[in-house]
Amino acid sequence: MQRHQLVNNLEKLKLLLPSEIADNKDHPRISLEDINHVTQTFHNDDCIGIGGFGRVFKGNLQDGDGFKTIVVKRLDTRLGQGKQEFLSELQMLLDCKHENVIGRVGHCDEMSEKIIVYKLPKRKVNLTNERKPNKVKKKNPLI
Repeated sequence: MQRHQLVNNLEKLKLLLPSEIADNKDHPRISLEDINHVTQTFHNDDCIGIGGFGRVFKGNLQDGDGFKTIVVKRLDTRLGQGKQEFLSELQMLLDCKHENVIGRVGHCDEMSEKIIVYKLPKRKVNLTNERKPNKVKKKNPLI
């Protein structure tokens, strides 16, 4: 997506209210009650990481007769992110369909909570935006 398209989308996004996003079939809403249930009310045992958006939790959400493992990103405004970043991420996930983008299950925007729920990726990925220090490879002294 080109820069001017992203800017236009962000401008449109500023006009959206969370209720308008919730009405979009591509942005299904998940109740806070359900998210609290699958994360044991955001228990530390279910926390799998932390990043600029906030803590990331793992849980199992009922899916028909079975369960699917999900990842829950919970916004923590003390880390500098807010409503605009929450809405921007939702819009980006709606616009960007690619094999390297983790699928989103839904979101929650109840009370003061801003939460995005993703499918658990099949391979290990960094959901927290934390970066590991680059390892410097030593040159082989024999070469």
